[in-house]
Amino acid sequence: MMGLQVPCASSSSGRHLGSWHALAPKQQQHVRAASHHHHVHLPPLFPPSHLHALPTTSPVSTAAAKAPRAGGSGSGGSKRTKRGFARSSNQLAKKEQRRGQDQLVQEIDEEQQGDGPGVDAIQMRSEYQVYKDAEYKPQRWIGPVDIQNIPGKGRGLVVTQQVVPGDLLMVLPALAFLEGELGEVPEPEELHVAMLEDGLTPAQRRVLDMLYDGSEASLSAPASMTTLDHRFWSSRGKSDSQAPQISSSRLLSILQNCAVADGLQDGTCMTLRHQKPFGYVGLWPELSLVNHSSSPNISTVVIKDRMLVHAAVEMSPGDELLRSYLGASITQPLPQREAELAEAGWPGLEASTARGALESQVSDNVREVLQGAWQWFSQEANPRFSQANAAETLGPLKELLEEAEQIVSEVEEAVEAEPGLSDLQRIMLRASAYDSYDMLVVTDEFVNQERANPGHLLYCLELLRVLAPGSESHTSVALKYDSIMRDRLLMAESLFKKSQSPSKRKQAATIMKTCAKEAELAGSYCLDAYISRYGWVSVDMFETLRQGTEVHTEALEQMSIMEAQGLSETTKDFSINGVNVSVVDKVDLGGANAVPSGLSSSQATSSGSNDSRASIQVVEAPSSSTNAVRAEKGGWEPEMVEAEVQDMPDNINSDAA
Repeated sequence: MMGLQVPCASSSSGRHLGSWHALAPKQQQHVRAASHHHHVHLPPLFPPSHLHALPTTSPVSTAAAKAPRAGGSGSGGSKRTKRGFARSSNQLAKKEQRRGQDQLVQEIDEEQQGDGPGVDAIQMRSEYQVYKDAEYKPQRWIGPVDIQNIPGKGRGLVVTQQVVPGDLLMVLPALAFLEGELGEVPEPEELHVAMLEDGLTPAQRRVLDMLYDGSEASLSAPASMTTLDHRFWSSRGKSDSQAPQISSSRLLSILQNCAVADGLQDGTCMTLRHQKPFGYVGLWPELSLVNHSSSPNISTVVIKDRMLVHAAVEMSPGDELLRSYLGASITQPLPQREAELAEAGWPGLEASTARGALESQVSDNVREVLQGAWQWFSQEANPRFSQANAAETLGPLKELLEEAEQIVSEVEEAVEAEPGLSDLQRIMLRASAYDSYDMLVVTDEFVNQERANPGHLLYCLELLRVLAPGSESHTSVALKYDSIMRDRLLMAESLFKKSQSPSKRKQAATIMKTCAKEAELAGSYCLDAYISRYGWVSVDMFETLRQGTEVHTEALEQMSIMEAQGLSETTKDFSINGVNVSVVDKVDLGGANAVPSGLSSSQATSSGSNDSRASIQVVEAPSSSTNAVRAEKGGWEPEMVEAEVQDMPDNINSDAA
């Protein structure tokens, strides 16, 4: 059972869990929008009690767990292993800065090339060609997934064998699909009209008859993974007289309960395919059987009318596939989540989930603290942030930063004091205060700029691994954190080279060693995020996807800046990491509530209508790694690092050295 899902639905704050972190601290960027929602069971990134300290030990990476060791640092290995990922000096400023991540990806690459064990298990699937080839359409494919009656829920999907994060579960063509404009979320009523105009084929009617239409009878309608494929019925032709008739009202009810909509398709892949990531509404019959959880365990990627579904958590045979029916309230406490689902026609549904049950059973103090954090954010912090941002003054933001630190500390204290909870359960509770953690990151970046504490961003990344693993939010935050830690390593290396006295050189060496460990961790988190979203891709594809994310994010930022400058119709050429990109921006800026071009209405700070006709065109495809420009992108300037060497340990846990 399910309702119409808008994975990027707007919140009262209008924030996207990842887009802000990917764009801040650029003060021209005024975008804050809502999230996709998936879940993965991974160990905490770092001990919960150390909010201001970066991790000093590495958790077990899902990538490392799946890819058997074929040699590495200090091991014999193959020549390929010892060479690592380094290509040329002009592509990588320092091989050391990516040692940890390179080794993980390299091991996957070796298996795909047959250089190591497990090649059959990890060879990149042909379906992933869809990520960058606009002419390629993968066929429907169903992996280790089957339909099963779930006690108390009705039909659901379960896995039939052991799977790990990144395993491809399904490739699904839409039974019906309708694109909107860039940033526009089409309504199910629009798809309803389009389907009636085209006429329902007998094969479509056969499949529609097995989907949930709001009635109890439809919950037990017989279905199998085979019969949900309209091609199974197509052999009967248009003369299939036994195909059930679907009335207009029933069709609309099916779409309202089962369709999926969003303001953007996958931005990374659509950029690589040189296509616009239009909004869409679609009906994928198999996905409609996935039941609800506020801590989901699958991720989805939509590219045109194709949806790829991956595991986002390790699952055993019989485990149920779960996804979120929530929109904005996924980051909010239990009462807000229950209210959203009740309004959508699912009263009491949230209380039956693992996260909902946990939150209902903890002490009154924890629930009061979580509710207080939400009220502070929604009623005080977010309105004041918008006012300060519009006025371009830092004074109020400094006050908000202090308040955010206090609110987060209260949440931490309450959650840590609750007895008998696992690390994952504590993270699930913190997730209900995500907006306060996010406000801490945003205000810290505005107020402190390059001196902002990356530990705050890392904490948000930890929460996203519960709220939205494998989402665009997850990959964009992970990529930003990875970039920050690489920049810090480069700056630390520069400082080490410039140090003259033995004491300063020793201190710089300690900092550099710590930065190297942190960069290695950041790389593994980034790899985890991309694997959870895009599966076990090749090394080259992984690098291409990273570039696509960077180009897409930077293009959206450039378009937002253009709008802030009042450019109502402009073609602007610029370069992103050496890639020539042309942005054609045609936006109605007649009102104060105009929506940033290239972004959905759910990603805007206002509630104005979107008349965007913006396009992102990659004029010259990437031909080399983006790593060569890392030293030129953000981070500390070498002069500042050298001048402030005494301050660096405040932001870096040098005890790890």
